[in-house]
Formats: sequence, C-alpha cells, structure tokens
Amino acid sequence: MATYNGLIKKLLRIAFFSSFLIAGVSILPLFQTLKIVSAGFYIWVVLIITGNIFLIWLINIFLVYVQEKYFVSSRQQIIRYVLSFVISVTLSGFFLLFIESFRLAEMYLPDEELLRIGKRHRLAPFFSSLFSNAFVLFMQEVVLLREKKSRIELEFARLKIENSRAVNQQLKQHIHPHFLFNSLSILKSLIHKDPDVAEEYVIRLSDFLRISISSNESNVVKLKDELKMCDDFVEMQKIRFGSALRVVNQISADIIATGFVPGFSIQLLLENAIKHNALTADAPLIIHMMDANGWLVVENNVQQKHSIEDSTKSGLANLSERYKILSGHDIQVENNGKSFKVSIKILNNANSNH
Repeated sequence: MATYNGLIKKLLRIAFFSSFLIAGVSILPLFQTLKIVSAGFYIWVVLIITGNIFLIWLINIFLVYVQEKYFVSSRQQIIRYVLSFVISVTLSGFFLLFIESFRLAEMYLPDEELLRIGKRHRLAPFFSSLFSNAFVLFMQEVVLLREKKSRIELEFARLKIENSRAVNQQLKQHIHPHFLFNSLSILKSLIHKDPDVAEEYVIRLSDFLRISISSNESNVVKLKDELKMCDDFVEMQKIRFGSALRVVNQISADIIATGFVPGFSIQLLLENAIKHNALTADAPLIIHMMDANGWLVVENNVQQKHSIEDSTKSGLANLSERYKILSGHDIQVENNGKSFKVSIKILNNANSNH
C-alpha cells in the first residue's frame, strides 16, 4: 500500500510540473502566428492550457487508481486506454469550450485576427485535448513501466535473499548434526578410558552447544563470537589429544573486534584439520590462525593419516557454497603437501548478502 500511495503522489507531482511546462511550450507558436500587444492574453492562455493538461492528468491518474485497486488483466488495461481518450477528450473539450464562452479572444485579439481564425478552429479544443491526452498517457505509461520494473527487481532481490537464507540454513543444519555425532562418539570413548576427562569434556561440549545455538540464529556472526566458540571447541579437542594439538591465534585485535564471518566457518576448518591429520605428542598438529589483507587464514602442517576417512572436499564445498551465497566471495585453498591453507574473506557487517 505504501508503494502504491508513493506511485500516486509521484504521478501527481509530474502532473503538476509538466502541465506548466507543456503550457509554456504550447504558447510559443502564438508569438509567430498572432499579433498581440497585451500580455494578458498570453497569461490567460497559459493558465487555460495548464488547467486543461492537469485535468487530463487527473483523469488518467484516477483510471490508474481504479485499475490498480480493482483490476489487473491486460484486457482491462486496454479498456483504461479507451476510457482515457473518451473521458479526457470529452471533459477537457467541453472545458475549453466553456472557457471560450467567456470570449477572452475578443477581449485581446484585434478584429482582423478574429476574422482570420474564424469558424475553422471550432473543433480545435477537441483536437488539442486528443493530442494532449496521448502525450499525457505516454508520459504516464513510462512512469508506470519504470515503477513496475522497480517492483519486479525489488521482489526478485527479496526472493533471492530469502532463497539464500534458506539454502544457507540448510547447509548450517548439515554441519551441526555432523559435529554433534563426532563429539558424542569421542565422549563415548572417553567415558571408558577416563571418566574425569569425560566429565570435563561434557562441560566444554555444553558451553560450545550453548554458544552455537545462539549463533545458529544468524547467517553471519561477529568474528569474536566465532572465535569464542572455537576456543571451546579447541579445549574439547585438547582434552582428547593433549599436547598433540596446538592452535596459535595470531589474528589482530582490531580485526577480531570489527570483523564478521559465516557461523561455524572457522570451527569447520579447525575440525577438518584435526580430522584429516595424524596427531601425536612427538609430531603435533599445529594450526595457525591469522589475518592478511582482509582475509582470515587457517593453516596447518600436513600429517596425513594412514586410515582412510571421508574427504575434506565435502566440508570445504559446503563452506564455499555458503560464502558464495552470503558474500559473493569464494574460499581459497592451497595444499603444497607440507602445509594446508584455507583463506576466507572477512566480512564487514552482519547483513552480508549480495
């Protein structure tokens, strides 16, 4: 409704200003065809033409109002065009004849000009109304088409955002159960090996899930919140692996304070590094997190496991798809056999969506 009211107001503004403009242009030929001394005649002509054009505008705006509110089919749009010409030409024609009845021309024109004009211009008001209505209708259709295009683009953008949110939410829901399944499997193993360590693991898991549930409400989260969740995740893994796992955070404080990333993005990279590498106290897995030129980099030494597990590709493909949806950027993956590095773009706000 607000958009529709804005359209009517826009048409009324155009009607007001264009009526004066058309009247001013229309009077120019009179300077060449009529020999008039008094400026009063020109003033009256401008006012009459302005009133006539504005009347035609009001008729067409009213017809648009009726069509937009009650009818939408293309057939009814043709009816609007026909009614526009019939009503506008009839009313504005009679309006001009009514004005002519005041004999303004006789007040200002010399007798020889009156004789020259004569009866051949008796139908001039109706022809003037016909051409004026065609011009007004053309201008109005241009405005309506531009407005319709804007509505379509706005609706398309809205649907695109809604679709992106739905797809992103689906991808996030795929991550969370996968992590929870792995965590419960680890917990089951710890319960048999060391109940005290298992209890600490449960506490860390509880904290992690509490933060992750709140983060799950947003597609993009503050970098500091994502890192806080990752701290809990890393502590959970250290309970399991001890000194075999080292995580070094070298991200600058100002980036942490102002940056945004998709939820679970860094946690996924940490989980992948741990999942696909061998960890021992003699050969620990070392993960570095740093920022470089607007990108957040997660890099680890490669210590390939002998056992065969699911490929890293599905998790990274998931993250890549989410990044494309939320920001238009893709992730960057580098593997030289000695180190494995993934770079993700640091976003500027929580509403990133292209």
